[in-house]
Amino acid sequence: MIIIGDSFCHTQDQEWAWPNLLNADQVHSYPGACEYRLWQKAKKFTRYNNVPLIFVHTSPFRIHTDHNTFHNDEIYSDSDIVITDALDKEGHPDIEHLRWFVKHCFSQQYLIDIHKLFLVELLQAFPDALHISWFNQPLSNITKINVETTHHLPCHMDKVNNKLAYDQIIKCLK
Repeated sequence: MIIIGDSFCHTQDQEWAWPNLLNADQVHSYPGACEYRLWQKAKKFTRYNNVPLIFVHTSPFRIHTDHNTFHNDEIYSDSDIVITDALDKEGHPDIEHLRWFVKHCFSQQYLIDIHKLFLVELLQAFPDALHISWFNQPLSNITKINVETTHHLPCHMDKVNNKLAYDQIIKCLK
């Protein structure tokens, strides 16, 4: 099994994280990634010998960037800009630039439309994959995983909610 997605599949090597419970052969986790970045990564994959593939789709409200100045930690250093997270960084030297962008350039509908285009492309390119998300998605053929989330934990969930996510995903795979 191969899993490609955002931080909701980032296990931090905890055996109780849902991708590890599935015994995934490969987990390609890109914390803070926008759908564009996931689409770019997915183009490198082809299915061999009917290996199951799971896509973990992300929030449409992330701004792609080649250099995210709002994060310098190991996990999120190559992430895109998660708007709500970045706006909470009072005192950051780039906060006024982001506020200006959000005020004058940000279009929620544009981000949703672009996100939807990438989703359609991924669904067409990988029709046999399981497509899941923890976020509401503009397409109904992406399964929403409903669990309680907590930041800064493997896959943003504690042990109990990772197991609940695993149970929902197993049902989808059957």
